[in-house]
Amino acid sequence: MMFGQLSNRESLRDLIVAFEAHRAKQYHLGLGRNPIAKATLAYANQNRDYRIFEDFVFYIMKEACERRATNILEIPGNKYAFDSTTIPLCLSTFSWAKFRRKKGGVKAHVLYDIEAQVPAFYTVTAASKHDSTAIRSIHYEPNAYYIFDRAYDSFKELYRIHLTGSFFVVRAKTNLKCTTVKWKRRMPNIVCGIYDVALDAQELSWKENQLLYRDNPVGEDKYKPVAFDSKARIYLDKGKVIFEYLPTLWDVNPNTLEKRLSKDDYPTYISTER
Repeated sequence: MMFGQLSNRESLRDLIVAFEAHRAKQYHLGLGRNPIAKATLAYANQNRDYRIFEDFVFYIMKEACERRATNILEIPGNKYAFDSTTIPLCLSTFSWAKFRRKKGGVKAHVLYDIEAQVPAFYTVTAASKHDSTAIRSIHYEPNAYYIFDRAYDSFKELYRIHLTGSFFVVRAKTNLKCTTVKWKRRMPNIVCGIYDVALDAQELSWKENQLLYRDNPVGEDKYKPVAFDSKARIYLDKGKVIFEYLPTLWDVNPNTLEKRLSKDDYPTYISTER
């Protein structure tokens, strides 16, 4: 059965066909020399305790997480994303998996380790179950980050994450009623701009017009959204290389991204080769 899972066989019949194609290798795999009957696998699949395979899968997942762990976001602690997908089933065959009047299915909920890029936990429920009920089965780690869609906006469960010393990121529903207790904005000092570069026999010059803005520090734990426009020149004067930088500072409305000439100013920078 493990071979069937790892080789992505779709049914017991498909598994038997794969074994028949490689019968010469069965003995070396510890499966004997005789042909394997489908009835034998069906009996084993029905009577063997599934927890043997469940424990093995979780062990393999743990090993994969430890070996593939990276620090993509450069934040201490594990980072997880939790979401679900509905697997449709034929209602006439799987009558227990009733989803809608003429449709059957189950829902797989997966906790995905973002940095190790492997699933860390999963559970399967009826497709009619709401997504928010599945997060009750997650065992939260201290100092970890959990990312959810708005379907998992359950304050009771989110508070449980808070009690474990972990953090969560969730999209708010449109009808959410809340009051902001503390708000802090800190954008990375990485901006995007349009550069107009010109080169002639006398000088190299370029202009920068920023499309995005960044938060400029104006005090302790205080930041102001700003944007820069700048002109720069590199040219020769009496055999000396001169670099000029002329910046213009703009205040930015974070809601409309409208720019307005700032009262603060950055001095022109001129550097002359010695």
